[in-house]
Amino acid sequence: MVETHCVQAGLGYGGYGTVVQAEDQSTGSVVAVKLLHKDDDANEDIHLERRTYRRLVEGCDVAVNLFAQVIGSGSHDGFHCIVFELCHGSLYDIMKGLSGLAPLPGRHVLEMAYQMLSAIAYLHSLGIIHTDLKPDNIAVKYSDTTVVQWLDPLTGYHDKKILVTAQICILDLGNVVDAIVPTGNSGRVGTSQYRAPEVTLGCPWSFGVDAFSLGCVIAEIHLSDTLVPSASTTDQERLATVEKLVGPFPEDYAQSIEDRFPDTFAFEDTMAIVIYPPTDESISEPDHIAALRRLEQIRPISTRVHNGLLYDLIRELTRPNPAERLKMEDAVKHRYFDALDVMQLG
Repeated sequence: MVETHCVQAGLGYGGYGTVVQAEDQSTGSVVAVKLLHKDDDANEDIHLERRTYRRLVEGCDVAVNLFAQVIGSGSHDGFHCIVFELCHGSLYDIMKGLSGLAPLPGRHVLEMAYQMLSAIAYLHSLGIIHTDLKPDNIAVKYSDTTVVQWLDPLTGYHDKKILVTAQICILDLGNVVDAIVPTGNSGRVGTSQYRAPEVTLGCPWSFGVDAFSLGCVIAEIHLSDTLVPSASTTDQERLATVEKLVGPFPEDYAQSIEDRFPDTFAFEDTMAIVIYPPTDESISEPDHIAALRRLEQIRPISTRVHNGLLYDLIRELTRPNPAERLKMEDAVKHRYFDALDVMQLG
């Protein structure tokens, strides 16, 4: 199947391999082709993505249209390949200004947030956890744009390019796992800046890891900026980062963690505080200074998101205690979406 495709452009590169835009010369359609590195895990990733997409299709829910369609797979010169429908730019590209679309209109943030939560709610209903939600893994479905008059509070009205439609699609099902109920899953998953604290702590985790990640993504597309400028170098720094972003860990939850992992938290009155830097002096002075500088750059979400309903949604999705985090099926019913017309997801 892959032999009939002619590469037109590169779309991205990562630890998994390379994604290119290609034309199927037998049909004339333009698609995305992911070429994975030559190893056994890559072969398994292809089978996992195809199996997962098949489960989404078999679920017979309109939300399947919120995932990039898997068209087929094959190999080329020893490289395993998988063919997807072509989506047009990731949310990461938009945030970084590569498409000239940032900042996004509030209406588009509303619509994108609803679609993300609807897509993952459907995934969760099938007992599947994505585990690696981030702006790089969510794309806009269409690249058509128009120009509107945009009011900048500082400079007044000016021309602004916006998307004609804010439809998105979820990418990369190569890291999904089936939820283990009721004990929870284990192991390190996700990308540092979007990783839920229970994963960092080494505790059992479940569907809540996706909720935490999406809360961060929704905040970032609203702000057109990253919440965490660079990846944390240690788990303790990551916990301190989460604390600064979303607020303190609940005392009872922190105490349960401290009982398992001593010297994670200190307790002052009724407040739990992440111990950073570590008391065991496992971090060198230069690394400590660099980490403190990274932490200084981070501003709490509460000081950056001024839409009350949107902030409430983000806060409920990013609760440090996963047991208190908003479930996807409840998140799509949040009051923030009351302003949304009934959407046709297909």
